[in-house]
Amino acid sequence: MIRGNYNIVETVALKFKGNPPIAVCSGFLLEFDLSGKPASSITKTDEIAQLLMLNVIPEKEQMIVLFSWLKEHEETYKKFREELLSLSAGQQLQLLNNIIPTYCENVVFSPNFIDTWDKSKIEEYERKFHSTLRNPFPPEKRNLLAKSFANLFEDMEKDS
Repeated sequence: MIRGNYNIVETVALKFKGNPPIAVCSGFLLEFDLSGKPASSITKTDEIAQLLMLNVIPEKEQMIVLFSWLKEHEETYKKFREELLSLSAGQQLQLLNNIIPTYCENVVFSPNFIDTWDKSKIEEYERKFHSTLRNPFPPEKRNLLAKSFANLFEDMEKDS
């Protein structure tokens, strides 16, 4: 990619209308697919980690979400791609509600958005985030479509 060869990256782009209160740039190993089955292994220390990159980009009145991985890791993320594209817009947003606090360390929230959270909601976000640092396989990672404690994207809708 340093030489401008972007054909080595596979990307799924999603667009949503609205004013997103968040920006994300993160890379992680997705341990479980959307069915709760192992998607990749973090125990194989002799292999290069097959990272899934997530970028959530606020732009004017929309949010662009990019899931990317190297094409050489297509076998690892093929099922995830199919599952992601088969989800409704609401399910895609629910997925983001769960992936961001459990996988993403590089997140920026709008201060106006965070100011609407009470102490218990902030503590729950922190608990969820910190639990994944101490336990690489917390139960939250097995069901990324489960109802989450907070809706990070209340006013968003799919941009056709």
